[in-house]
Amino acid sequence: QYMLSLRRAGYGGVTRVPLGAFGGDFYFLLEPDVLKAALLEDADEYFPLRYSVPLFGLLELDKGIVYEKGERHRRQKRLCIPSFEQSRSMSSFLSAIQTETDLLS
Repeated sequence: QYMLSLRRAGYGGVTRVPLGAFGGDFYFLLEPDVLKAALLEDADEYFPLRYSVPLFGLLELDKGIVYEKGERHRRQKRLCIPSFEQSRSMSSFLSAIQTETDLLS
């Protein structure tokens, strides 16, 4: 709701919201072209470091497409996308996720 109120108030692009006593700033990406630039085209500039904690390294969870950057990330993404474009593959993936979710609940 807050993001929608910013749009109605005339804010656009990248909007900085100071967090005051909590420290730092929060940035809202309010337009599709800005979001595309930040997450796809210029991701290395916007997010130079991927979030990680020491435990991720210990458990080897800091590897793979989520934590890769730059060309290596783009290459892995290109390799993964065809698996999700076929309806049978996506159906199988969703079924596996549902099974895991049911087991956890």
